[in-house]
Amino acid sequence: MAEMKIGFIGGGDGALKIMRHLLKLDFKIAGVVDISDDAPAMREARQHHIPTYKKMEDLLSRPCDLIIEVTGRDSVAKEVEEKKSPRTGLLRSQDARFLYDIISKEEENSRVIARQIEEIIKLRQTLSEMLQPLKEAFDSLASGNKDVEGTMKPMMESMEKLTKETQRSDELVSTIH
Repeated sequence: MAEMKIGFIGGGDGALKIMRHLLKLDFKIAGVVDISDDAPAMREARQHHIPTYKKMEDLLSRPCDLIIEVTGRDSVAKEVEEKKSPRTGLLRSQDARFLYDIISKEEENSRVIARQIEEIIKLRQTLSEMLQPLKEAFDSLASGNKDVEGTMKPMMESMEKLTKETQRSDELVSTIH
């Protein structure tokens, strides 16, 4: 499959967020157009050595599979539609907004998962810290009194089960990472 090339018309914060996400997914950004060289997506594009333009014709003259128009102006979207190649798709501002919202929710979900992983790690550390002294105390009691050992056996099995559950939580954390 050929590499998809995506261009942005409009360099504001919405374009920046979508562009960053597409870059993480290894999409090729063909260029960014904005009338302001200081627009957020224009600045970041230059940092990634992505071409930037002040006129949309400069971007539209290059091969692009998809143009994402994020200016929010119908007149710009109509002009892009007229000037782009028939083979080039167009994602208008309203559609780009939907994409932006999806990316925002995905980023929030990632932050929640990261916090949950941190909590699992802390819980696992706490359980490990509690488990060792308990095991030592039970071992000491069991070795000192054989009668106690018979009553302690179910507790020891429970502790072994807890140890295995702790190991499974470690595996879960590793899998999540």
